[in-house]
Amino acid sequence: MSSFSIPKNVPSFSNPQRQYEDRLWAAATNRNSKPGNILSGVQDIISGGNRASLPMYKDKPYMYPPGRSGYGGGGRFRPRRKRTLGLLFLVVVALLWWTGMFSEQQEGVTTGWRWWGKGAGKSKANWLKRRERVVEAMELSWDAYERYAWGMDEFHPESKSGKQMVSKGLGWIIIDSLDTLMLMNLTSRLSHAREWLAKDLTWEQDEYVNTFETTIRMLGGLLSAHYLSTTFPELAPIADDDPGKPGEDLYLEKAKDLADRLMAAFDSPSGIPYASVNLKEFKGIISHADMGASSTAETTTLQLEFKYLAKLTGEKDFWDKAEKVMQLVDDNGAEDGLVPIFIFATTGKFHGENIRLGSRGDSYYEYLIKQYLQTNKKEPIYEEMWYEALEGVRKHLVTYTEPSQFTIIGERPNGLKKELSPKMDHLVCFMPGTIALAATGGLTEKEARGLPTWTDKNEADMQLARELMHTCWGMYKYMATGLAAEITYFNIPKEPLPASAPHQAPAEFDPDPEAEWRKDFDVKPQDSHNLQRPETVESLFYMWRITGEEKYRDWGWEMFKSFMNYTAVEEGGGFTSLSNANIIPPRTRDNMESFWLAETLNFRSNRSSTLVGSGSNASPGSRGGGQKERHAGHYFDVRAANLNTANTQLSRELKGRHLQMIAIGGSIGAGLFVASGASLTAGGPASLILAYAFIAVMLYCTMQALGELAVAFPVAGSFSAYSTRFLDPALGFSMGWNYALQWAVCLPLEIIAASMTVDYWKEHVSRSVFVTVFLACIVVINLFGVKGYGEAEFVFSTVKIIAIIGFILLGIVINIGGFPNEGYIGGKYWRDPGAFNNGFKGFCTIFVTAAFAFTGIELVGLAAAEAVHPRKSIPKAIKQVFWRISLFYIISLTLIGLLVPYNHPDLLGAESFADASSSPFVIAIESAGISILPGIMNAVILIAVFSVGNSAVFGSSRTLAAMADQGQAPKFLGYVDRRGRPLIAILITSAFGLLGYLADMQHPTRVLDWLLALTGLSSIFTWASICLAHIRFRKAWAVQGRSLSDLSCLSQAGVAGSWIGLVLNGLVMLAHFWTAAWPIPPTLADPNAAEYFANGHYREVPTAPTGNGVGVEIRGAGDVAHNFFLQCSCVPVILVFWAGYKVWYRTKVVRLEEVDLDTGRRRTDVVYFNDHGRSLPAFAVGKRDLEWERERELRGMPRWKRIYRFLC
Repeated sequence: MSSFSIPKNVPSFSNPQRQYEDRLWAAATNRNSKPGNILSGVQDIISGGNRASLPMYKDKPYMYPPGRSGYGGGGRFRPRRKRTLGLLFLVVVALLWWTGMFSEQQEGVTTGWRWWGKGAGKSKANWLKRRERVVEAMELSWDAYERYAWGMDEFHPESKSGKQMVSKGLGWIIIDSLDTLMLMNLTSRLSHAREWLAKDLTWEQDEYVNTFETTIRMLGGLLSAHYLSTTFPELAPIADDDPGKPGEDLYLEKAKDLADRLMAAFDSPSGIPYASVNLKEFKGIISHADMGASSTAETTTLQLEFKYLAKLTGEKDFWDKAEKVMQLVDDNGAEDGLVPIFIFATTGKFHGENIRLGSRGDSYYEYLIKQYLQTNKKEPIYEEMWYEALEGVRKHLVTYTEPSQFTIIGERPNGLKKELSPKMDHLVCFMPGTIALAATGGLTEKEARGLPTWTDKNEADMQLARELMHTCWGMYKYMATGLAAEITYFNIPKEPLPASAPHQAPAEFDPDPEAEWRKDFDVKPQDSHNLQRPETVESLFYMWRITGEEKYRDWGWEMFKSFMNYTAVEEGGGFTSLSNANIIPPRTRDNMESFWLAETLNFRSNRSSTLVGSGSNASPGSRGGGQKERHAGHYFDVRAANLNTANTQLSRELKGRHLQMIAIGGSIGAGLFVASGASLTAGGPASLILAYAFIAVMLYCTMQALGELAVAFPVAGSFSAYSTRFLDPALGFSMGWNYALQWAVCLPLEIIAASMTVDYWKEHVSRSVFVTVFLACIVVINLFGVKGYGEAEFVFSTVKIIAIIGFILLGIVINIGGFPNEGYIGGKYWRDPGAFNNGFKGFCTIFVTAAFAFTGIELVGLAAAEAVHPRKSIPKAIKQVFWRISLFYIISLTLIGLLVPYNHPDLLGAESFADASSSPFVIAIESAGISILPGIMNAVILIAVFSVGNSAVFGSSRTLAAMADQGQAPKFLGYVDRRGRPLIAILITSAFGLLGYLADMQHPTRVLDWLLALTGLSSIFTWASICLAHIRFRKAWAVQGRSLSDLSCLSQAGVAGSWIGLVLNGLVMLAHFWTAAWPIPPTLADPNAAEYFANGHYREVPTAPTGNGVGVEIRGAGDVAHNFFLQCSCVPVILVFWAGYKVWYRTKVVRLEEVDLDTGRRRTDVVYFNDHGRSLPAFAVGKRDLEWERERELRGMPRWKRIYRFLC
């Protein structure tokens, strides 16, 4: 064996000869080549094709999710020219094309895992999307940690808490994940991490830390971050670390400070490092276990970090101390290169004879070959030690199982001369990839075979690597969850077979629970935990890169699916390790291991989503805020927008009762209590009922579509996000801004109306006083968070519902003659003055007003992102809200039509849309001679107006925050504090309420009419976009080969209902344009009201889009034009928003094949178990279990209740 000769200072890292020998790390093929070198294209990815020098920390190569050349990737719509077809035909064709009617459908087998790519072939695009899923898992994990346990060393995702290992924390998770953040280009998250490092991290702590763990995670993480930030500054670029900036050497300075303290561990009598170090006292501490011995694996896995630090600082002592450890280990003269797992720091001698490649032994063997490669093959002694150890493994530890003859690496707990234990830790699965790496020298197998140095020994090593990889994969296949146990035992003959014995394991793993191969495996209950370890996925990556065999990449993807399916924590909690991975649902540990972020998702060997790898090179993509420059133009990143809205930081605290009342509170207000009077005058009682019933049908279809989308994608922004995802980002931009502005302007209007309502009791008090009170109350309620808002709306809506029910009962009594003033009324007013007024135009006028009376019903979809259990609460809320509102409106308005004639003079003189004097409800009560109830109804109107104002802040702030998350609004609007409140968006929306101080003007609402007119049709456009998004969603679902059974909630109206809703919304718009351009001509409402009109007052047209429900006095053509633009100015505004964004970002309609059906989608395989009302964690189960749970629940219900559940 070669002697240990420590090089002068350190090896030459700039020697030109390194270029050839760095082939392990450099890209050796062009961008269009198939997998070649194990790290083919790795350096090209981050250095533009130039060969880069060896990254010195943890030998972690690089791979990135590919950037996109542009949004969508689809072609533009080019309609064919038809000589005989007019504009109408073109519009219809365009609409059909937009909804995917002309797209080709792909046939194929659909499965619940289709969205993971199963059955989708092995196309390049499919693998690129899979790689993106890995990046998303990283983002979700990091965001959960950032929200619930920021700065903590431990993160417990289920309990949403963290814990420090030492008093001030070590940055255990943050530092270990730095290079992952860089390589995945997560700039904003990296900036937050750097800020924590600069301000909060300190090593000056009187605490004992583990030498090994602190070195590989803290020191290694900092050095890796320094290497990437200096060598590849374009990755997650941050100005603070640029040359000459204050933070240029932040990582290196922190690393050097820590290393100086850790060097105290080497100050043992022998030079073998102590197990622990006191950071403040610079003092090594002997192990308190194992008779004071240190772990062999731990002491021999410090070399990469300290040698690289020597290179960076020029301090040779770092190199010397680390290298001496290897010399001491070798001087012990271990038999056949196999070292016991303990070594005394005091004497430098081994302790015991326990030989294993699992815990406490693994890293020693792994880093032999990696040190050889790290030092540019300048120290061949490490290669010699590796091959000596590998032959020892063959001789003493390799054997075969029975009956299926799998290859395993066992243990010799009592020495090489004693019995072989068939125990194999998951940690041992680093061996297949490491063996293949050593056998090929980092080249592909094909390239290595072509070298003259290839021998039969290399051939045998590759065969051993394949067999061990097969066994490691079997450890995953054996478990119920598909996630390997920490330790697996195997059945072997009493006399273990030698490595040279003939053997042939089954090529495939039969899924039959009674399959023969399962007899070879044995997992004991105490060993069934899964700690999210990276060893197997790392080896799979090496094996795929080296051999080019697709099965290794497929296995990696199957493994990733299992992690997503069984370790994901509900409500954005990230992922947890498991205490029992062999049962479904699994038992969780409520702990996210730091190496889940640093290694498993990033692989210690390849980084950034190479869990599934890629056969081609691609540029790193930028996540950022959702949009960036590309090719000197502007680019909208729809994937990032979807990801951000899916991983919202909003607090999920809304329950089902909150959701139902939020929708009711947002839509039962002055539109019902007051503006219905103007509608009654315009069309008569029959038109009133028919129009509202018509709109109820339209909204039934619309809300069913929204319910399906909101359950599948309970994302922030809801409808605007759906337009961005399924239609066109430009449309999502225009819809979102128009909807947010609609509610923002609605706020001061409601506050003014509330202050005017108070005039009923306090006529001579300045309205500004009440504006201040109402605005302050609304702001305070919303600052209490979504839970406070939900509770407030629950109370407000309860009051309104009680008032409506009370009026319905009272109205029935009045109509049948329960009060002497009127006697029996019956249908008298349907005969005189009649059931209809102003013919079809009167009906259309009500048609428009009725639509706006329902504005706010869609808020339940917006609230889905903050619901505790959207899968359960949203469908119920959607159905019940619709029926309740429809029945409340239809029944109460039927009674209004029976009790108040449409020509009643009091219906015509409203000062504002909330003027109780013109409320048909108040008129009906007063006509019966009841004196106290009008005051009560006025109070109800006040509460209704206040409730709508409260909803205005909620609707606008959540939409603005979601727009910011998508990159369609200033980023600061997306700020969400630790309590899950979009604080800045709430404050900005509340600032619009200051316009309420216009209340003391003579005509305060008219000042706001033009502001509200800019967004007046927003609800109609929003409802239409919901229907259109649902149509496109269903079409994309079919084109991508998905099954409807994978959706946990389906629209009862189906796609046909969405088409009906879309058409009806279109008819409402047409009716609106018609009645605005050609309003009902000014006529006297009633001869008895001649005195009122003799003073020059004219018939006023209801103009609900402007929000005042009273209208514009029509005196001539100028007033007609004024009225038209007041009601229709929203249309050009929306078109300008849409066209401007489309031109600026060059967005395209999202192609059906590229619609993102995965990001943020709630899985159908989640069942929420409850034990006597106590909330328990949600476990992922199979679809059959979910369906069985539903069927069991329904079977226990009587028929009437099942019908009720279907309808409500």
